[in-house]
Amino acid sequence: MPTLRPPQRIFIYGVPGSGKTTIGQALAARLDYLFVEADCVRDHAQGRSSHARRDPFLALGTTEAWRPFGELSQSTAVRGLMAVRDALAPFVAEEIEKQRVPFVLEAAFLQPSDVRHVGPVLLIVTEDELAHENRFFEHRVRDQSNIDALRAARILQVYLMQEARQAGIGILSNCGTVEEVTLSIDIN
Repeated sequence: MPTLRPPQRIFIYGVPGSGKTTIGQALAARLDYLFVEADCVRDHAQGRSSHARRDPFLALGTTEAWRPFGELSQSTAVRGLMAVRDALAPFVAEEIEKQRVPFVLEAAFLQPSDVRHVGPVLLIVTEDELAHENRFFEHRVRDQSNIDALRAARILQVYLMQEARQAGIGILSNCGTVEEVTLSIDIN
């Protein structure tokens, strides 16, 4: 019986504070794959001098991008996410193209429809609001701007879950140890 090999490219997305980076790193280590954190894609996009007109959505995070559209609501949060996705899509495609080794790529701004043909996509969520809040503020100052960003993340997570269900993308609830969560990922 042939041994199944995991896909060479795996994509993980979710809102900030969902645990996608931690899970992505653990999965990459388990598979002995390169881990690509999408922040490097954003940094690359911002540093490119070939952009004559700076797109403000290259610099805004997915939980801040609603601000140019008005007060925080489901509509403005989703509009901001889409604007960030659109701005960064060519840079994500460029990053995928340049990788020559198996990898796990994580991004809050990943557009699943842009990468599904390349490898499996998995949405990481933290449904427990308190657990999400604790993870979110692990590396952030608890100020009004970040409290608003957490509110945006909670709104966007609901949207992403609906998007994933409609597209048939796997949703993994981050509730347990990193080892338990990564071992539960079906990568074959």
